[in-house]
Amino acid sequence: HGRAECFNNTPHFSNKSVPTIKGKTWVDQLNTGKQLGCICSSDDHWARPGTCGLMAAWSASGLTREGIVNALLKPQACYGTTGDRTILYFDVEGQEHPTVRVRAAAGTEIEKLEIIKDGSVVHTREGDALTIEDTWVDPAAPSACWYYVRLTLREQAVCEENMVGRKQFAWSSPIWMKG
Repeated sequence: HGRAECFNNTPHFSNKSVPTIKGKTWVDQLNTGKQLGCICSSDDHWARPGTCGLMAAWSASGLTREGIVNALLKPQACYGTTGDRTILYFDVEGQEHPTVRVRAAAGTEIEKLEIIKDGSVVHTREGDALTIEDTWVDPAAPSACWYYVRLTLREQAVCEENMVGRKQFAWSSPIWMKG
């Protein structure tokens, strides 16, 4: 229950005093070498899919059977949000100095874009609009690693009841680089 991205993340959206267990978060699992994508889903027991906030999303080339199946097979096409209908595109190109490209649009202002490499924030760009684009070149020497993107969105006054006045988030699935 709550946001299990990483240990001690805030806000964690849980009523429990310790919402995440060290070693059991998504980032902990990525750091052990597991290649896991990111989706979000609610813990709703009322059979109302999509009405309790969290959402899984895919970026497809088109609304055709082929476009959707291809998106489901492409790891970086999958992402999750805490409810905002966010569009998130994320790609990494090049091996010597990987270039990370991000484009996003949301229904509420994007407050911050963060690029995470191997579990640590390596680049931050502040925002104050419904869209954001950024390109970042990793200055580090090439190595086997993984990257993902986290968007922080401003609080909303009108949204799902359990999210009113809370920051919203979107996370890309990681992209793994070979060393």
